[in-house]
Amino acid sequence: MADASFPLEFVTPTGGVQRLRCDGIVVALADGEAGILKGHAPMMAALPAGIVRVRSGETEERYAVGEAFLQVSQKGAAIFTTKCEKQE
Repeated sequence: MADASFPLEFVTPTGGVQRLRCDGIVVALADGEAGILKGHAPMMAALPAGIVRVRSGETEERYAVGEAFLQVSQKGAAIFTTKCEKQE
């Protein structure tokens, strides 16, 4: 089976970078939610403050982010945000 994971980075203004590999993410948009999987079309979007759900295998982690921008490219996804905190 082909590897369905892709790199995801959370980047904050203080220079903090968290790098993960994931199978998919779900982000809030102004008009709903978007699910991103490997091979998604390139896009950029503004994200309101909220929760980003990150799925890897059978596990899902949640990250609280401040207002942010999402960039999806052939190389993976990056979220540029004012804050990023993993939720326990």
